Amino acid sequence: MFFDVIDRRYNKEGPNTMIFTSNKSPDKWGEFFGEDSSLLCALDRIFDDALVFMIKGNSYRGKKCQTVALSAGDPSPLPKTKA
Repeated sequence: MFFDVIDRRYNKEGPNTMIFTSNKSPDKWGEFFGEDSSLLCALDRIFDDALVFMIKGNSYRGKKCQTVALSAGDPSPLPKTKA
């Protein structure tokens, strides 16, 4: 399916812009997709006329994330209310 999408965009008339983001370099994509000929053909089409940006640095995702830990103990009975 991946190859079909890439092949359709590659053979399309006019602009065929594709943007890929990944936390793995393209040489590691085979581990995820499986080493087969369709992946190699798709990569050949992707990198035929490509501009590749390799950005390295600290991730800013989750910088303001707060973690809260909760633990549950024995349930206590609810106080009785007067009717």
